[in-house]
Amino acid sequence: MLKKLVLIDLDKTLVDQNYQITISIEKLHETIRRARSHGLIVGLCSDSSATTLSRIALEYGIEGPIIAERGAMIKIGEEEIRVIPDTVVFPDIRTSFINNYLELMVDDILLVVGDVNQLSREFLSPTFSVRNTTAKTAVLINGSRKASLSFYVLANHNGRWKNDSAMLDEVSSQFITLGSKLAGAWWKDAFIEKNNDYGIGIIHHPNSEKTIALPILQDKFKIDEIWMIGDSMSDLLKQPRIQHAAVANAIPEFKSHCQLVSSQTFTAGVVELLEKLMSFDVKIN
Repeated sequence: MLKKLVLIDLDKTLVDQNYQITISIEKLHETIRRARSHGLIVGLCSDSSATTLSRIALEYGIEGPIIAERGAMIKIGEEEIRVIPDTVVFPDIRTSFINNYLELMVDDILLVVGDVNQLSREFLSPTFSVRNTTAKTAVLINGSRKASLSFYVLANHNGRWKNDSAMLDEVSSQFITLGSKLAGAWWKDAFIEKNNDYGIGIIHHPNSEKTIALPILQDKFKIDEIWMIGDSMSDLLKQPRIQHAAVANAIPEFKSHCQLVSSQTFTAGVVELLEKLMSFDVKIN
């Protein structure tokens, strides 16, 4: 039996666009347990923080390694590995940004720091209204990231919070300016991702990509085969001996690179793919 490591993407793969699983949690737990009994090591691979992914892994019974923050962090059990040493500066940049706002005491900015992923979705909910604040802009900073930066920027439009691309650009520029003072020469090439649909900005080290974590995992677990289950081109791990699988809702371009494609979407698709991987050994050319 081949020893397989199966890495699962989070957004729009294991969970849907509302961050919900699409099958019962009992069925997901049972599938993960059976996968382990068939020699599959099941882990997560996502741009999210190791803290967020660890909580999700615990909830869903996933005990394998976690690749987080676009490959810049790995978590194996309780051990955390910083893959890119330069990323140690990111928490300092975040702290400097927060302190600048606190010193200015800007009344029209609502600054929130913490695990803000769920909170950002609540802000954008039609039933969430602005009360007891004069703030015109909300900046929600993810405080759990250790090797990157992420932040949501929302604007108050007549008592409702909505995405605002101009304010997202402004806050991104402030982070970029601070980084140029605190980080090394690599900062000028930092990878900056802005998603106006979600009002989120993410800044990564230029060398970060999910594949850089794989040699560490291969050495640690002595793996024969690695599978990546995902939905988009960011889940394509461009290394030899990596196999790819797609949930049904994946984009066509990603599916074209995959050895397996599920007939079902999101969590149900992940379960279907795990069932297939349990049922046969795949030879890698």
